[in-house]
Amino acid sequence: MNTSAKLKRCALSCRAAALQSLEVKYLGRTCSLLLISLSTTGLAREVISGAIVGGEPVQSTDAVARSTVALGFAPTSNPGDEVDSFCSGSLVAPDLVITAAHCMQGAQNTFVIFETNALTAKPRAARVIGYEIPESYQGGYDHVDPGIPVSKDNDDIALVLFAGAAPSDYAPISLAPADPAPVTGQLVTIAGYGHSVLGNQSQDRIGILRKADFRVLSADYARTEIAIDGSLGPQNAGGDSGGPAFLQLDGRSFLFAVCNWGRQDRFSVFAKIRPHLPWLQQAAGKLHRIFHAGKSNPSD
Repeated sequence: MNTSAKLKRCALSCRAAALQSLEVKYLGRTCSLLLISLSTTGLAREVISGAIVGGEPVQSTDAVARSTVALGFAPTSNPGDEVDSFCSGSLVAPDLVITAAHCMQGAQNTFVIFETNALTAKPRAARVIGYEIPESYQGGYDHVDPGIPVSKDNDDIALVLFAGAAPSDYAPISLAPADPAPVTGQLVTIAGYGHSVLGNQSQDRIGILRKADFRVLSADYARTEIAIDGSLGPQNAGGDSGGPAFLQLDGRSFLFAVCNWGRQDRFSVFAKIRPHLPWLQQAAGKLHRIFHAGKSNPSD
């Protein structure tokens, strides 16, 4: 989409027009996909973007806090005192964040927030200056079952470039190696800034970083996706989209997947990082060539 393309303005629950090509999106010209609401029809209630329900607040000294960030928007291009969080993400380079594509389908005055409590007044925030979404991303969650993507392997992943560099108490998370891959039944850690309760969320704002341990429900849910069990307690909720799933190897945490969507009390689907690594490296190179040369890229 070039800078002369006409873009629709939208309210909090807007959906931007489908992206037509894998090109840099200039955020001053687009509208923000802020929240996708929960569908509460019978047992098919869907969690599309989401805080960790049943999770514990993350302390600033926790390793999870060093790489997990919130995405938020401000009424103006200067965040001032107000930045409202709508998604989560992971710092993978000094100026790059991985999140979900549906979080970035449209964005206006968007910021990366470097706080475990993004609701604080005047949070540390960096303006998003560009992003990339795979051309293969199919977008849209408005099918027969609301919230279920068009198909599996939806490539719901995005790479976000922000101005400047992350604060000194933040550090890029390493990406999980190809081997060993997560297996069904394995324990993993998930983090996000979403709601902490389901149901009436009017008093439960998105913006507090929480984490919880989950079991892998299906390591082979799809070629590029993995399913996480949400039936045994903690689960994802609105605002967790784009947030990380961590794998523990030899005492270290590695990023291996990004939160996409889920079914309340049942499971959540995450996009695996490893199958998208070639695209992520290409996207990082493209963003840096356009905005500033010589920065680091996501790597093995």
